[in-house]
Amino acid sequence: MAALTDLAPIFDSMKQSTEGLIASFRQFSLSSSQFESTLSSMNAVAGKFAVESSDIISAVQRAGGAFKLSAGDMKSESEALNEFMALFTSVRATTRESADSIATGLRTVFTRFQRADTVKALGDLGINLRYTREEARALGQTNLTDQFVGAYEPYVACRRASKGSARPTLVIRRWSNSSAATGRFRASCPF
Repeated sequence: MAALTDLAPIFDSMKQSTEGLIASFRQFSLSSSQFESTLSSMNAVAGKFAVESSDIISAVQRAGGAFKLSAGDMKSESEALNEFMALFTSVRATTRESADSIATGLRTVFTRFQRADTVKALGDLGINLRYTREEARALGQTNLTDQFVGAYEPYVACRRASKGSARPTLVIRRWSNSSAATGRFRASCPF
């Protein structure tokens, strides 16, 4: 591992690489056989997009667990980590907010999206965070009916909420009440 991260220009230090692996291991339940691919994924994302490996590591440390919890067992550990990195990277590239700020926002969003009062408040606005029978059937997984959309695709909840909040028919007062319940997710979700 030391030789691999020493050769990767995106990682600042061995300490940073180790912290990234530990965070990934703990937050996404990775096995030691996945460490090389994890570092490679982080390196590839940091090399190709407007995000630094230290930002990815910071985000994994702060919000990875909430994201993995939202993904549940529907995704493999590495798929969940890659989706988290994609979501974080898109927000980072769009907003250029600090990694800590984005990670805190994502953690808040994914935690609150699962709360019954948030689901109800958004449902009152026509934003459904639960799969309908038709959606579950279309996915070929009828067991998803009335389940949180984030359990299958965590960013779906973010996308639905963002699209729903952009509808001009929403009354501002109703929106402000529900956005307080979700942690004002619209700023964190560029979808």
